[in-house]
Amino acid sequence: MKSLPALAAGALVLAALGPATLVRAQTAAPPKVATVTIKHDAFTPAIVHVVAGQTVTFVNGDDETHTFTSDTAAFDSKNVDANGRFVHTFAKPGSYPYHCAIHTFMKGTVIVDPAGASQ
Repeated sequence: MKSLPALAAGALVLAALGPATLVRAQTAAPPKVATVTIKHDAFTPAIVHVVAGQTVTFVNGDDETHTFTSDTAAFDSKNVDANGRFVHTFAKPGSYPYHCAIHTFMKGTVIVDPAGASQ
């Protein structure tokens, strides 16, 4: 019986009717856009992670007006009607807590990692 040559970590060998084929597992790139949705007066997900340069789309899935307002004045959607959306690109790493200015009990956070960081 022939022995297989040593394989690199993360490699996968597929045996078919012919010789073994070396296939490298690929890591999926993080999505270019993350989405936060309001449903039942809550941000979902309440905490979203992105990397610097990524865009977050905020969607109002409720039947009333809401806002997506940064606690630190980094962004402000103003009023977003039912089924409306607000888009913001986060250029700098950091933690960006936000709330609804109309319903101040609604809170969320966008955490931005440096570009090239894995999520």
